Amino acid sequence: MKNKLAFIMFFLLNRNNLYSYPSLFFSEEEIFYIRENFQGQQQKINPLYLLTIIYLDSSHWSLWVNHKIISPETGGDVEGYHLEEVTFSTATFSWTPSNTPAPVFFTLHANQTYLPREKKVIEGIESLLE
Repeated sequence: MKNKLAFIMFFLLNRNNLYSYPSLFFSEEEIFYIRENFQGQQQKINPLYLLTIIYLDSSHWSLWVNHKIISPETGGDVEGYHLEEVTFSTATFSWTPSNTPAPVFFTLHANQTYLPREKKVIEGIESLLE
């Protein structure tokens, strides 16, 4: 129960700084402690860039994702993302953000980038890729 209450308060405090101070429930030290403990639990995930798809059939395909080649033999996980499905023109991925139990599904075409922070797909490569 304490963890649930602390998470709710952290969420409310983190959304808008105007509501953080003064707090009716916590002192400034307690708010600092809550923020420090929950910042480490936030999931850091990089954007996902799909350069190209080479597709022959459902068991013979290759993807070039974030400067790595992915194929049926290499598995379906890429830097925190799970590959759900590959077609001749699209690749569908999923990932579960740290603040929700429900996975987020998205589909990329060649030369598209998924930005996890904004939860949107853009054309081209995102300069934040490492």
